[in-house]
Amino acid sequence: MSPVPRGRAAEEAARRFLETHGFSTLAVNYRSKQGEIDLICHEGTTLVLVEVKERAKGSIQELDRAIDRKKIQRILKTAEKYIEEYTPRFDEIRVDAVLVEKDEGEFFIRHIREFA
Repeated sequence: MSPVPRGRAAEEAARRFLETHGFSTLAVNYRSKQGEIDLICHEGTTLVLVEVKERAKGSIQELDRAIDRKKIQRILKTAEKYIEEYTPRFDEIRVDAVLVEKDEGEFFIRHIREFA
C-alpha cells in the first residue's frame, strides 16, 4: 500500500479513536501556505491540533521522536491561519500526537496529550 492511502487510513483510525473519547472533529488535513494539520478537534473548550504518525508493527516506541520542533512550529503557524480563517473561540490550544501502529489489519493507537 502506498504511503498516502496508508497515512489516510491511520488518520481515519485516529479520528475515530478521538471521537469515541469525547473529541469533536473540526477539520481533517487542513492546509495553508504554512503547512498542514492532520486533525483539528476540540475537547470541551480546548482547540486540539493533532499530528498523526503511523508506523509498522514494532516501531511505535520510536514514533514520538518523528515529530520534531520544526514540525510543531509549522503546526502552530498553520493553526494561526485556521483561527484567523474560522475564528473559533476556545479557552486553550494544545498540540497532541496520535501514534498509530498497524498489525495484520488492526490499529493500535497511543494518544499523547500536550505533546508540545
